[in-house]
Amino acid sequence: MAKQVIFLDDSKSILKTITYTVTDLVNDGVITVSTYDDSELFARMIQEGSLEFDILFSDINMPGMSGYDMCKLARGSDKYKTKMIIALTTE
Repeated sequence: MAKQVIFLDDSKSILKTITYTVTDLVNDGVITVSTYDDSELFARMIQEGSLEFDILFSDINMPGMSGYDMCKLARGSDKYKTKMIIALTTE
């Protein structure tokens, strides 16, 4: 079964690059990918528990809510507290 992977970054060019980079994994059925560029929308979805993922790759420096705060929010939820979260940043 394919792992559900989410990439969260406020840069659309970074998200396009990442999506292109993992194309073979998606085509081979290893992963499914969702991308988000709005940290505040993503935070609301975390609070609602409406997201499904195995791994979250999150930018650190984003307007609205930082990756650090996003991680704290997810870790505070029973649904997401054991999910893998990996920080990606250009800093």
